[in-house]
Amino acid sequence: MNYQEVCYNFLNEIFRKYECTIIKDKDIAHTLLNILIGTQGTTRLGAMPSEETKKEILRRIQFKIEQNKPLEVSCSWGALKTIPAENRNADLAEILTLRQFHSICEAVQSVYEPGIRFNIYLGDSYYIYLYGDDDRINVYCKAMEKLAIKYPEINIMYLSEQCNKKGNVMQQCERNYHLLHDYWMDTNDISLEKYNQVPSAIRLYESGWIGDITPAMRNFHLKRMSSLYPEGGHEFWTEKIIRFFAYGFMLRKSDLMNRQSEETSTVDSCLLRVPPPDFPRKLYSNRIRMRIAPDTVIKTSAPPWTVAGTIVVDINGNLHMRLLDATTYKNTEIEEVDFDDTVFRIYKEEK
Repeated sequence: MNYQEVCYNFLNEIFRKYECTIIKDKDIAHTLLNILIGTQGTTRLGAMPSEETKKEILRRIQFKIEQNKPLEVSCSWGALKTIPAENRNADLAEILTLRQFHSICEAVQSVYEPGIRFNIYLGDSYYIYLYGDDDRINVYCKAMEKLAIKYPEINIMYLSEQCNKKGNVMQQCERNYHLLHDYWMDTNDISLEKYNQVPSAIRLYESGWIGDITPAMRNFHLKRMSSLYPEGGHEFWTEKIIRFFAYGFMLRKSDLMNRQSEETSTVDSCLLRVPPPDFPRKLYSNRIRMRIAPDTVIKTSAPPWTVAGTIVVDINGNLHMRLLDATTYKNTEIEEVDFDDTVFRIYKEEK
């Protein structure tokens, strides 16, 4: 079987299924809002955003219209596949997501001449901060750059470069880490109602931290970390989660993705279906949750760097898509075909 030919024919077939619903409204701003929010099954992931969120996104759209400038959408993105594959390079999941962003861009352009820009922020410095340097980070990021070349409205940005522009903000991560470490340990075995009485919690709040890391939120992240690194152990998982929070805190305070700037008025997109439990609503007041592909292409959706985008060949030779998480991937026999800085992952069903 010529896998390259099969894969490209399959891609061409599914790309024809992409569409972005245009629901015209009372003015151009509301029409653009409808395009960005999208419909379930095409571009939107999960429920309709709250009225508060829609109001904030509309304000940002109107700001851009008044300046006759392109709308801007930011999307935080991983810098390495988290599946246990020998080849951690970009695959069909990344290709589908970029095509989804492009379909939104086409819809916006059809009704608003300045168009829209998607700014994808690759978390290279985040991965290095949590896990140390890894040559595969650069390979994955370069593959993402190459995949995005065909879409001029999609910009690939590196968080390491944004950090450098802001000065040595990584030192802030270390300060955040110590604050959060003390807070985590001091509040780990007490009731949530007593958090605000703990000196380390008070210091964290005074530094600008919003909300609490509740027991439900801790369990959520521990479960996720244990699934990614089953051999790590509780101490390892906890340390990585605290570093995750420390980096995210720095990211918000430094506004590396221009989400808080009045001048850029960026809309925040997210490829996760729901936030972690007890996540403060204030931190995602302008966030839209997006599918990586229409449900006519694939029913499920997940951040592309967390799954293996896989072409499944059934016993009759028919093809369809599946997203395999780390556990499923580990227990599935996948054939990998390298091509043009990406990898096609193929699973052949047996009788």
